[in-house]
Amino acid sequence: MTDSDVERVAAGYDAVYATLPRSATFDRLWRTHACGDDFPAGFEHISFVTLAELQAMSRALRLHGGDTLLDLACGMGGPGLWMARENRAKLIGADVSMVALAAAGERAANTGVAGARFLHGSFAATGLGAGSVDGVMSIDALQYAPDKQAAFDEMARVLRPGGRLVFACFELDPARVAGLPVLGTDAVGDYAPLLDGAGFDGDRYEET
Repeated sequence: MTDSDVERVAAGYDAVYATLPRSATFDRLWRTHACGDDFPAGFEHISFVTLAELQAMSRALRLHGGDTLLDLACGMGGPGLWMARENRAKLIGADVSMVALAAAGERAANTGVAGARFLHGSFAATGLGAGSVDGVMSIDALQYAPDKQAAFDEMARVLRPGGRLVFACFELDPARVAGLPVLGTDAVGDYAPLLDGAGFDGDRYEET
C-alpha cells in the first residue's frame, strides 16, 4: 500500500464518518446483522465485534484503574470508550480520519468518559513515547495497515513491559479482491509470525 492508498483510505473513512450520524437506517441494520442489538448505546461502531467479544478483550487486557489504553485506528471511538469506561482507564485514540477523531471527542463527552484524548496517527507512527501505554487495542482495522509488521513493531514499542495487546481483524481471500486498491495488496493468513517478530507472546488466538 502506497501513501496515496493511505490517503484514499482516510478520505473514504472521512466520507463514511461524516454520513453515519445521519443514517438511522444504517445503525439499525448494523445492530441487527453485525454488532448485535445488545451492544451498548452510545458506543456503536462499524466493525463486526460483538459485546461478548469486547468483554472477552477487556478481560484479556487486564487493565487497572488509571492505566492508559491506546485504541489504534479508533474510528469514532465507540469500543475504546466502552473499554476505558469499564476499566476506569485513560484512553488515547489514534486514527488517520480527522472526521472520526472529531466525532470520537464528542462521544467521549456524551458518554461521560473523562480524560480521553484523540490523536491523528497511523499504525506505524502513533506519535507516542516508548513504553507509554499499558494496553493496546485495535478493532477490525489492521487489514488496512500498509506494513503490518511495522504496525506490530509500533504497538510493541509504545507498550510498557508486560503490557498487553488485543485486536480483531478480518482478511479477504486475495484471489477475490485481486486488483482492488487497499484490500487486495497483502492479505495475511496467519498473524502469529508477525506477532512473534515484534516480540509478543501469544496468549489467545482464534478465528471467530
